[in-house]
Amino acid sequence: MNQVILVGQVKEKPEFKESSAGNRFCSLLIEVDRSFRNAEGGTDKDVFQVTMWRNLAEECEKNIDAGMSIGIKGRLSASNYLSDGKARYRCEIIAEKMTVYRS
Repeated sequence: MNQVILVGQVKEKPEFKESSAGNRFCSLLIEVDRSFRNAEGGTDKDVFQVTMWRNLAEECEKNIDAGMSIGIKGRLSASNYLSDGKARYRCEIIAEKMTVYRS
């Protein structure tokens, strides 16, 4: 089963684009607290790249801005490619559902 659930803050304003097939999508970074304390007693954060397609991208464009708290349910997508003769690997989260937490 390939399922990812994240709750965190949008790090910067989402970036909107259109695919060669004409589908709208957006990419955003979400910053998520780790579930344990570091040696200094603070909480480290991880940053994940999330991609939203079509209707979800449109909803994101209307409702999401930097600093907002959101929840993402989706799947992990892995790809690989050659660059300068070396194999490169990339991993991103493809969002299937989004929840906005308003304060």
